[in-house]
Amino acid sequence: VCYHGTPNHRPEIEWLVPVIEAVQARTVNVHFELFGAPAVNGVLKRLPRVSVLQPMTWPNYLSFTSCQRRDLGLAPLLSSLFNEARGPTKFFDYARMGAVGLYSDRPPFRGFIEHDVDGLLIPNDPARWAEVIVDLAGNIAKRKQMAAAAQERLKRTL
Repeated sequence: VCYHGTPNHRPEIEWLVPVIEAVQARTVNVHFELFGAPAVNGVLKRLPRVSVLQPMTWPNYLSFTSCQRRDLGLAPLLSSLFNEARGPTKFFDYARMGAVGLYSDRPPFRGFIEHDVDGLLIPNDPARWAEVIVDLAGNIAKRKQMAAAAQERLKRTL
């Protein structure tokens, strides 16, 4: 499970900590990968099965995500001036990695993501996010079906 945010997304990373804790309390085989500056590593280092990658340039990130595969990609989006100007770019990043995206049920994802087809729209409730992650971790067929739909949509938009 990955969350590929930037240092501008520290509130989202902190919001994800109870989600990660809840998932890890219910599973033994789910690993989380996040991008973050050293301060983020300090927040997450106490959690098992969590990797924190250092931020990278766009060309390096594009190359990295073009050759990496992930099962789930998280895109929580909290209210902020920065996030109000965002587009649905995480869809493209996660589809490129073959991941099913879990997105906050708010713009820019609402109206773009086809819920339960090429991603999932979830209210910003950590308990709900944990529940969905645990459910999808155990449902390989649904993950493959949704990931294939996301990749097909990605091909159509290129």
